[in-house]
Amino acid sequence: MRNGKGTITGGVVAIIDIDEQHWAKVNLEEALSVKELLLREVNHRVKNSLQLVSSFLYLEALKLGSGLIAAARR
Repeated sequence: MRNGKGTITGGVVAIIDIDEQHWAKVNLEEALSVKELLLREVNHRVKNSLQLVSSFLYLEALKLGSGLIAAARR
């Protein structure tokens, strides 16, 4: 604000409480961190399960192959 001579005589100050926004952001970041951790855990478990399936299929293929070789020798 200025007077007739152009000298600043006052002003306006706005104060905004961002405490609620800050804590909402902190909570959101924490929730995202937990979600990422759970996603990594699920990914790890899926990989382990697929490795088990792959190993069982390999063992079955060996068993089947041994049977075919034995049958061919007869």
